[in-house]
Amino acid sequence: MMKASRKYSIFLLYGVVLFLPLNLQLNNVLLFLFTLCFIFEGEWKSKWNNIKQHAKYLIPFLLIFLSVTFGYFNSTYAANAIGLIERSIPIILLPLLLLSQPELFQFHKKTIFNALAAGCVIAALICWGSLLIQAISEQSFSNIFSWRSTRQKATSILDIHPSYISIFLFTAIGFIAKTHINRANNKNRKTGPYVVLVILITFLFQLLSRTALIYFMFASILFLVLQRKFKLLLGYVLLIATLALTIFYGLEDKSQYFERVLLKETGIAGEENLDKRVVRWKVLLDLFAERPLLGHGTGDVEIMRAIKFKEMDDLTAYKHKYNAHNQYLETLVSQGAVGLFFLLFALGYLIYICLRTKSYFFLFALLGFMFCAMTESLLQRSWGIVYFSLISGMLLVANVSNQNQSSTNHNLRS
Repeated sequence: MMKASRKYSIFLLYGVVLFLPLNLQLNNVLLFLFTLCFIFEGEWKSKWNNIKQHAKYLIPFLLIFLSVTFGYFNSTYAANAIGLIERSIPIILLPLLLLSQPELFQFHKKTIFNALAAGCVIAALICWGSLLIQAISEQSFSNIFSWRSTRQKATSILDIHPSYISIFLFTAIGFIAKTHINRANNKNRKTGPYVVLVILITFLFQLLSRTALIYFMFASILFLVLQRKFKLLLGYVLLIATLALTIFYGLEDKSQYFERVLLKETGIAGEENLDKRVVRWKVLLDLFAERPLLGHGTGDVEIMRAIKFKEMDDLTAYKHKYNAHNQYLETLVSQGAVGLFFLLFALGYLIYICLRTKSYFFLFALLGFMFCAMTESLLQRSWGIVYFSLISGMLLVANVSNQNQSSTNHNLRS
């Protein structure tokens, strides 16, 4: 029978994952309580032995965290550096906690990721409910199907950036597809997972996070083709077409709808277009050239960016304190070539584990994270840090559990 303290730790981890798309403050509180439960529940010898035995898997995470930490000593504005260091603690902490009891967390893997899916469904319903209430109060139901209900406008009630929740969404979709569609027998299929998929896919397309959408559409079509799920592929295409046609023909003003939604609202055209972002990237590369080896420091890069944006008269970026919107460039400017090498080494090592163990769900999630990191500084915010730590930690848990199982089977055969 599972000890009560273990039940508490598992319950708290469910909460951490469930509230990741819903409330960042509550997510952080539950993560803190999860850590405390780990400390006070005992079984230190067993946990320590697991950590020692698998310590090599923690090296990439330690390198990322140390790179951020050493940036403190390379910073003039130390207070800024401390804030990022505090946010980065889960990068090393969460994989360590998960590896301390790999069999326990592997056993609960399905429920853990179902909690992420549940959180995403709740987030979608809250956002849709908010938009509906607003439409009723304004007596303008057509706005529900307009560009006014996309991107930040859709998620404003949750105060979460659509790029991050889009990553959570395609991860939840991938897990449900893997566990309920890929392995389901025709006679035993349940309708619940398909309803959840429709909700999550609809919400993902509504958020119009271009990088996440491009990756998800490519990966999902590839998955359905490789699995020979041609009926599902047809249903997927029909769902997207139905959403587009319903939205388009429900509008009074159709003249500039697709231009607004597909170009301006996704950042390809308009005031915040792709060309403007590329100009900012070039400015940041100039900053990197000034201190290429170790960068400007974890605490100084925000100030240096603001100065450059003001010099180039980019008042939007200066006023809103925009980051690089590219994690690789963000790391390059703040931590130099050394920091970028550590980050790429960690990501490459995780991809290697995915390929070696054929962990295709984790491969899907990590490749999506890496792709989205080209247009978002994902490891600068707690949403991205906790997500990366959770996915990476659970990958290590699955890898260790499979090794232990293989070793047990080998011993039984011999």
